[in-house]
Amino acid sequence: MMHSMDNQHTRVLLIAAGAENARVIERLLAQSGVNAVLTHTDSLSQGLELLPTAQPGVIMLADSDTASLASLHSAAPDIPIIVIGASADDNAADQALRAGALDYLDPAHLDRLNLRRALRFAQEHRQLDVSERQLHELQLVHTLDKAIDGSLDMQLKLGIVLEQVINLLGIDAADILLFDPHKRSFHYAVGRGFRSAALKYSSVSLTEPLAQRAAADRRLYRIANLHDAADQNVVKSDQVELAAAEGFHTYLGMPLMTKSQVHGVLGMFKRTGFEPDEVWTGFVETFARQAAGTIATTLFETSLKSYNEMRLSYVEGIEDLARILDLRNKELPGHSQRVADFTVRLGRAMGVSDADCLHMRQGALLHDIGKMGIPDDVLLKPGPLTAEEWSLVRMHPLYAYHMLASITYLQPALDIPYCHHEHWDGSGYPRGLAGEEIPLAARIFAVADVWDALCSDKPFRKAWSQRQAYQLILQESGANLDPDVVAAFVKTISSTVS
Repeated sequence: MMHSMDNQHTRVLLIAAGAENARVIERLLAQSGVNAVLTHTDSLSQGLELLPTAQPGVIMLADSDTASLASLHSAAPDIPIIVIGASADDNAADQALRAGALDYLDPAHLDRLNLRRALRFAQEHRQLDVSERQLHELQLVHTLDKAIDGSLDMQLKLGIVLEQVINLLGIDAADILLFDPHKRSFHYAVGRGFRSAALKYSSVSLTEPLAQRAAADRRLYRIANLHDAADQNVVKSDQVELAAAEGFHTYLGMPLMTKSQVHGVLGMFKRTGFEPDEVWTGFVETFARQAAGTIATTLFETSLKSYNEMRLSYVEGIEDLARILDLRNKELPGHSQRVADFTVRLGRAMGVSDADCLHMRQGALLHDIGKMGIPDDVLLKPGPLTAEEWSLVRMHPLYAYHMLASITYLQPALDIPYCHHEHWDGSGYPRGLAGEEIPLAARIFAVADVWDALCSDKPFRKAWSQRQAYQLILQESGANLDPDVVAAFVKTISSTVS
């Protein structure tokens, strides 16, 4: 529904040479009953300068010169222009309409009623144009969503955004620079519409200083005339030369942000003067949201992939280290893997979460890493150890703690390497912990370790039968081993004990 002009202000920019012409039009406006806020200037050049501050909804031009009209229409393509001609010549009216005027009033018909009609028509035309552009915006969002969702490559997605920016917003060239938070600088992602070889494949040499200012402002940043930017210390002279070589006149930069975090800047160039209105700015904000969402999603997916790759690398490294430790400790191949698997099996039987089971597995694989600090002549001694040598061996949980505590990724896995020789009754080492003072992971591991040790061949004895090992674990319940963990062991293993 169109709103009556009688009930709302209409900003009118009047460009009319001579005070008498201006007084006539002002008087007719007052008589027409139009609620207008009038700004008057004598010349076209002054009128062009006033466009950003006056922000007119209608321009009235008392000059039928087509060159002046074309210049004004180019500078303000979305603002309706009413030409007040010098004669009732049909040819002059036709030329004015062809050059961009919405309406033409000749002196014979310049009265309050015709002026009111022309202004009403201009306002309704502008409102209709805004409505149509808003409809296009909804269609645009749908188009962008479909195009972006169908692509996996970030540069391809951002290229789609730039194509839409150029085609639908009347921009001559555009680029997207991505922000590197570590280097505090921007780097080139994609660009469209650049002509020169110096900018066609990377426009960062021109646009980075502009992007820095747009990011700092955190809103649409505009340089109306790039040729004056060097004088204002916005860009360097060589960057102005790059802009001049491209024929750029106006720059607009829109930060690409999600949750107040700047991911990049959408840079846009016009080869003519340009003053964005609210509707145009709304379009740009739509593009910026799409681009920022694409960048944020890609960064998250990349970070997640890197994290998973790093975690896999850690896991593989831990398993390799466990095999080396088994060889060094003269264990039969697979001891650490088997005891880690069984620890996780018991943990799940006791309701331990998957995340904690992962930490338990890593701790179990590295349970004897502290023995790397024990000299070979002690660790691998074929005969009985002296009291002093036993004291040295009992230090290996402390050595494990000092080896692993500084590795952030392995800190949740420390309980087993540090506490796996603690006993339920407090007779263990290195700290003499008792009962539930001992971390659950270490209590679970203790049962798994005893089971695997007894059921495996050793250099000094043959493996026990499963039935013998099972009976010993039952006997140790409440002494060395946690009764609750032993109960979970019984439920897990009793049906398969031979």
